[in-house]
Amino acid sequence: MNWILWLGLLAWSGIPITLLVADRVIDADSHRFLRLLGWPIVVGSAVLIVVVGAAEPQYLQLVGWGALVGLMGTITLDVVRLVGLRFGAFPLDMPLVFGAMATGQIRGFQRLVMGRVLRQALESDTIEDFVRARVRRLPRLTKRQRVNVAAMMTGAIATLSDDEARRVGEAQFAALSSLVENDRRKVMATMDAAATAARPGQPRGLPRIPMSRFRSAAASAVEQYRADDAPGFRSSLLAGYLWHAVNGVTFGIMYALIFGQGSWLWALAWGAAVWLAMMIAMPLMMPTLALPKWFPVVPFVAHVAMVGPFVLLTLWVSDGADLGSLVGWLAA
Repeated sequence: MNWILWLGLLAWSGIPITLLVADRVIDADSHRFLRLLGWPIVVGSAVLIVVVGAAEPQYLQLVGWGALVGLMGTITLDVVRLVGLRFGAFPLDMPLVFGAMATGQIRGFQRLVMGRVLRQALESDTIEDFVRARVRRLPRLTKRQRVNVAAMMTGAIATLSDDEARRVGEAQFAALSSLVENDRRKVMATMDAAATAARPGQPRGLPRIPMSRFRSAAASAVEQYRADDAPGFRSSLLAGYLWHAVNGVTFGIMYALIFGQGSWLWALAWGAAVWLAMMIAMPLMMPTLALPKWFPVVPFVAHVAMVGPFVLLTLWVSDGADLGSLVGWLAA
């Protein structure tokens, strides 16, 4: 067991999913990271694979078979996921979000989605209640959170027609007028700061939007994104599905490094662990969305389907390579 090489490979395989979560949870700039370090990481990965193959061939086998079953698992997961998306079990096609992050278009897309949410409130004549609930929450937030929220709302209003923007502005003015003076000054100062914010982060701390309402708004925003910027839309979709596939591949590599040949029980446990991590992370990654109680069911089925191909490692990973995995080393 080469612990230095094993730990290095495990850390390397965690880069794609770590970057994705960091972008959504702590507002790391994945677009800037990929633009500056994307190709160096690709070249470094190729060098790492060559070094691994020369120094410890058993790890090359674990990485290779793990990558293959990870890709196969991603395809099986997507069969379930896309069927679920078709029947309204997901808020939107998440790889499109990943791609918008990678291409630097995520904030424009988020503004489109929130603009469609505002339009829904206008059409249902609930805009006053919608805006009031959020404006009253603003004074309780931290300054950074207030700036993020105000910047997103300003950007969303800019996607509306002049008449729609006027009606939202009137609702905002009424909501601000209902605040006590100190809270009103705090919110007004936040709006000034938001106007000069270079890269506002995720808007957090507001009442969440029900998934059915969010899904409808997101579908409309996707169509607008496609109509307004077809090349950008295609680039985001391609980049997002590539990132999604790379995540799946690296999950397979992690599994092989940890469990080696594994078993169907280990595969199920891994699928459940990845699903649980997703359930914990998703509310943090999508802070404006209220997930229904039934939501975890379809992702659970998708992640169980994902690990089906992992069982093939019992046939493909040799006994010698299995000793390079954590479980294989412990069992030896």
